[in-house]
Amino acid sequence: MYTRFYEDKDKDQIFDLVRSHEKMHGVDITRFRDKFAESLVDTSNPNRGTICVFSNTDDLLGTVKVSWSENLPIWLVDFAFSRQLMGTNSNRVPIEITSFGFDFAVEQAEKRNKFDFYYAVRDKTGGRLQNVIKFNPKIQERYEITDVEVLEPGKISQYASFNYMRAILQQPNRKTVVIKQAHLKPEFRPNPWSK
Repeated sequence: MYTRFYEDKDKDQIFDLVRSHEKMHGVDITRFRDKFAESLVDTSNPNRGTICVFSNTDDLLGTVKVSWSENLPIWLVDFAFSRQLMGTNSNRVPIEITSFGFDFAVEQAEKRNKFDFYYAVRDKTGGRLQNVIKFNPKIQERYEITDVEVLEPGKISQYASFNYMRAILQQPNRKTVVIKQAHLKPEFRPNPWSK
């Protein structure tokens, strides 16, 4: 597998990948799949990026959409999609694909001096994205993770930036969603006084 930022030649594969999904956080996304795909291929904002994970034969396996704050040392995981590969463990392979994308996302964010990131998972047990974080050795070693907000079904976040996905869906979540913060541990932060 290899990872890179989205390029125009990836557009058809992005749309195919997103159209293979039916739900996100328990919400039917079939009517909104093209909006998610359009967001993934939109390169007009330099503070947003789409990370693509490919097989060694250049097949798109997954994406992670991220946003970097213009003024703060933070970034957001907007959403992620991964391909379900036939004949494989139903959860393990998508977790590995998305985790590979997260490694690249963390690397790119730290290069931009963005040391905290936020993401949303379905309920306390987490679902697939929580497992991506939980089983990613780089994130577990380098980041402290805390819950920021618990959104019961039908509620929206008090933080406008966390409502991005809800804006695409045009409806509230049907299951509990937990907003989490991953904070880069001090020993991994660059020392501004060292140069």
